[in-house]
Amino acid sequence: MNRLQQYGVEVLPAAWIELDSEEKNKALYQSAGFDHIQHQRNQVGYYFDSASDWWDVVWWAGFRGFVNQVPEAQQEPFKTEHLQEINQLADEQGIFFNVEVIHTIGSKPE
Repeated sequence: MNRLQQYGVEVLPAAWIELDSEEKNKALYQSAGFDHIQHQRNQVGYYFDSASDWWDVVWWAGFRGFVNQVPEAQQEPFKTEHLQEINQLADEQGIFFNVEVIHTIGSKPE
């Protein structure tokens, strides 16, 4: 997102930020009338073999709208710079894509 902003793209806060903690999930559930609220964090991340595999995620999983806001003449330099950054994250297993999920459950009083 920082790189996008360097190319003049306005990046608004992601909607999931509203549910990025147990406290925020609990508040949402309570506002809907739930009680006995429980949370469990799960790591469901995985490794990419290459930065080009990561680019498939950028392109096909909702980030394309941001990339398309980069002026056309600057899209290739943006991609090159971004993938260089991603390559720096590689270790012997590949490039780890961190996906931490909070599962929240609750019950409604009868």
